[in-house]
Amino acid sequence: MKCKNKLLVSLLCISLILSSMSTLALAYASTGNPTIDTLIDRIETTGLTVTVDDTNAADVVVQVSGSPDSVSKTLNLVIPVGVTVEWGSFYVGTIPSPLNGPLISFSGEGTFKVVEGAWIWNEGSGNAINAAGARVVVTGGGVVEATSGTAIYGTGLDTVVIVEDRGSVMNEATSNLHPVINMVNSKNVGDYNVIVDGGAVWAMAELHVGYAIQTYGNVLVKAGEVHSESSNGRAINLIGSTSVANIYGGKVWADGDNGVAISTATTNSEAVANAGVNVYGGIVSATSNFAIHVTGTHSFVNVEGGVVSATSANAIRADKAGSSVSISGGFVFAYGTGITGTNNVIHIVGGGEPVIGGDAVVVAWDRAGNPGPFDEYEEEGLIVEPTDLANSVVGL
Repeated sequence: MKCKNKLLVSLLCISLILSSMSTLALAYASTGNPTIDTLIDRIETTGLTVTVDDTNAADVVVQVSGSPDSVSKTLNLVIPVGVTVEWGSFYVGTIPSPLNGPLISFSGEGTFKVVEGAWIWNEGSGNAINAAGARVVVTGGGVVEATSGTAIYGTGLDTVVIVEDRGSVMNEATSNLHPVINMVNSKNVGDYNVIVDGGAVWAMAELHVGYAIQTYGNVLVKAGEVHSESSNGRAINLIGSTSVANIYGGKVWADGDNGVAISTATTNSEAVANAGVNVYGGIVSATSNFAIHVTGTHSFVNVEGGVVSATSANAIRADKAGSSVSISGGFVFAYGTGITGTNNVIHIVGGGEPVIGGDAVVVAWDRAGNPGPFDEYEEEGLIVEPTDLANSVVGL
């Protein structure tokens, strides 16, 4: 991952050198909207190129490009309803102490869109973007990164973050816990306030606690990946009392020591009630801890498709009475001597049994005497629910 990151830096630096050989121009049509004019003036002071497309009066697009010198002051923007800022700039720097602020902070009801050619990277301890506005979209290969802060910090009641079409959001979180995407407003509980649809969200701190997505609201993953490679990390962490993660495709995974793919718990491990996970497709996996861990009373896990797997702990664990686990489709796998129980595929603490039916296949592999990886077509120690499917799952 780090090698990939360095390569991207090199390529963008070459682009920066080439672009600096030409004079940046300012070309825009006046919209007559003082708020937009102020927005443009603020962007212009950074030495960026600004183009305004107001051919449709109901939908104004402010296009930003160019690559200024290293950024050292926060750019504060107000983006009105009906306005989209298409940010295509290589925008890298550090806000010095004691402020340690974000590179870009915006409010308003409009959209901030990070597009092809863009890289917003806070190299210091601050955030890359503070979003009190309605919508952040990272798309078309655009990148938002923080070295040790949060990449996108969402505070607005209606703030939504969408990562799509090769967009990337990442951080290294070299010190304290800073989720890559952190939606901190406890009232931000709309339909979805984080959507991943073909992009990637990466928590890259191998030796520190790294969460890829943390939210009080709901998460939708349709394609792409959400990944934590951190010790004690989380790919998705739900901290709202009714938060839900819906997984329809892509991959949600944690491969750091003691990492969990999807959890429902605050960062101090306080239980979160009434939260849950629906898996309809895709892959949810962990290599050294639970794939899915729900912590509060009346939590739920529902698997109707896709794959849920863990290679050293329960695939699904529910910690409190009143919680439910239902597997009606898909494939669920973990090591163990049985389908349910403390060290098996599904563990509901304090009693209770999962409901397994439909087209579901749940597999435990007892690797006693054979501690290596599961080999294709191996049958020894394989425990399958429903039992009449045992022969058909060998070789998965």
